[in-house]
Amino acid sequence: MNEKKLFCFNQHFTGERLRHARKSWGYTQSELSKRTGLGAASISHWESGRRVPGLQNLFTLLVVLQVTADDVLGLWTLPAAVSKIEKKQSNNL
Repeated sequence: MNEKKLFCFNQHFTGERLRHARKSWGYTQSELSKRTGLGAASISHWESGRRVPGLQNLFTLLVVLQVTADDVLGLWTLPAAVSKIEKKQSNNL
C-alpha cells in the first residue's frame, strides 16, 4: 500500500502529547526541567500549546522522554488533503 502522508502540525496536540509523555514517566515539569536542562516555564508553555519547542529543545525532549517525533508532532494520513494538493499542482502545470 502506497499511502502519501501529509504533515499536519497542531501545537495544542503537540503540547498534550508532551504532557502525556512526561506524566508517563512520572515527572513533574520541574523534574523534566532538571533532567533536560530546559526551563520549567518553557516546558509549561510548550505543554499548554502557547509556544512550540525549537528543534534542539524538541530533540532533547524526545531523547529524555524516549518518544519519537511522530509520537509528539503527529503524522496523519490525509488522502483528501493530498488529493486536493495534487489537483492544484496539476492545474498549475
